Amino acid sequence: MRRRTTELRTGDIVRAQRPWDSQEHVWIIFETSISADKECVRAFNLTGSPAPEGEKMIEIAKKNIPDNFFPIKKPRTFARINDDDCLLLEDVTEHLGVAKTVCPGILDEVCQQTYSCDVSSELQKLCDCEYGIIERKVELNQIVPPPCDCDRAVYFYQ
Repeated sequence: MRRRTTELRTGDIVRAQRPWDSQEHVWIIFETSISADKECVRAFNLTGSPAPEGEKMIEIAKKNIPDNFFPIKKPRTFARINDDDCLLLEDVTEHLGVAKTVCPGILDEVCQQTYSCDVSSELQKLCDCEYGIIERKVELNQIVPPPCDCDRAVYFYQ
């Protein structure tokens, strides 16, 4: 399928730097837009830094992150999910690929960890299929509902 030059799609992984950021970050898009040159597209970023107060972060497994994403390796990696984080196409410096192929399992991991916790209502757009899969496995007693593990997985610094 052809991609418009103004398009960012759900699951795209990009390197971007917003005007107020001091450095580039790796971002995962969770809202498709065909006019990302004009409208800010919802996204969350990956970081190894601790969360500032008030931010929501989910610890994700290192196995899902390619080594070339971060110049400095840190012991932990988090998905930083804020209600107002978004990108314009002009912020994007590099398209790193699509999450399902570049970081297999990362979206499943984020969705599974947010299934029982209200991190961001907009994540439901990204997690729609994954939530359906999780719910079906719970119904079939194949898995227990994932807990909201605030000691490890989901951090709410309020």
